[in-house]
Amino acid sequence: MFACFTVSLLQNCSSVHLASNILKLDWDAVDLIMKRGVERGLLRRKPDNVLHVGMDEKSFRLAIGTLQYSMIWTEAECLL
Repeated sequence: MFACFTVSLLQNCSSVHLASNILKLDWDAVDLIMKRGVERGLLRRKPDNVLHVGMDEKSFRLAIGTLQYSMIWTEAECLL
């Protein structure tokens, strides 16, 4: 029950740090709950026959001179 609440909170927070402050837990504990939730979700997934994959890379500034990159993978439909 608490893990479900934590995952829901993580989905609505902008960072793990913010969620850990709200829950009054350390960052590592919240990160572990998140990783276990992802593992449970992946185990429940049914295999797909993905024909086309889309990839996008986003960058955002953490501090002056520091960029962080995230890669986003999606199933894409090909229109030819």
